[in-house]
Amino acid sequence: MICALFFALLLLFFIWVTPAFAYVDPGAGNFIFQLIISFLLGGLYLIKLFWAKIKYFFLHFFSKK
Repeated sequence: MICALFFALLLLFFIWVTPAFAYVDPGAGNFIFQLIISFLLGGLYLIKLFWAKIKYFFLHFFSKK
């Protein structure tokens, strides 16, 4: 019940949005691009860092017994 009420209020919040008439700086796009690239590279580094553990987990999980 509470979950349904929460989603109904969230839906109403996104339906009745008023325009902001705000200025978006041209540098904001570059900043968002840098954030996306840094998250992707950070994720790839974490995969590289823990590759042996990930490989062992999947080999152990799918091995025939």
